[in-house]
Amino acid sequence: SIGSFTVPIDSGAVVTNIGFRDVDYHSGEPYSDVDWPGTKIGGNVTWSTETFATNADANAIRWGTMYNFRFDANVGPQPTNVTL
Repeated sequence: SIGSFTVPIDSGAVVTNIGFRDVDYHSGEPYSDVDWPGTKIGGNVTWSTETFATNADANAIRWGTMYNFRFDANVGPQPTNVTL
């Protein structure tokens, strides 16, 4: 499973409207529904959930699920690699 998602961006960029959308688990599912907070620190915008060591049922990206990560910036997009 995946517990974080990082997009590199110019360290001087102004980032707003950091957002996140995940799946809604059905009643009886053991997994957390807590949204991943997004932050811009230096040259990265990062979203993350609790670690497995903290919560084995944290809201990680699991097989067959899709999550959405978004933000607005005052700079245009550039080809880059993200970190999962």
